[in-house]
Amino acid sequence: MKKTHCIIVQLILLLWFFLDMTGLYFGNNCLVPRSYKEDGIFFLIYFIVVILFIVKEQIGKWFVIVWLAMWFVIQFICHEWYTIFNDGFMGTLERKNEYFSGTIHGYK
Repeated sequence: MKKTHCIIVQLILLLWFFLDMTGLYFGNNCLVPRSYKEDGIFFLIYFIVVILFIVKEQIGKWFVIVWLAMWFVIQFICHEWYTIFNDGFMGTLERKNEYFSGTIHGYK
C-alpha cells in the first residue's frame, strides 16, 4: 500500500476517533457519547503516532502498527467481549447496555 493511501486511512480513523472524543449526535439520537475524559489519552497517543508516521515513515509505521494492534485488543476486550460472552472484566452485558442506554444501539 502506498504511503498516501496509508495516511488517508490513518486520517479517516483519526477523524472517527475524534468523533468519539466530541460525541456524535443526529438530532436527539446519540451514536456515541463524548468520551474525552475516558479515552482522551488514547486519542492523544494515536494523534502523535500518526504525526510521527507522516513525518518519519520508516519508524512511524511500526509505531502505528503496534499502537493499533494494542488499541484493537483493548477495544475488543472492553466492548466486543460482552457481545460474545455476555460478561467481561468491567461487568455484565446488562451493565454495558445501561451505560450506553442513551445511544443508538442494537442490544435490547
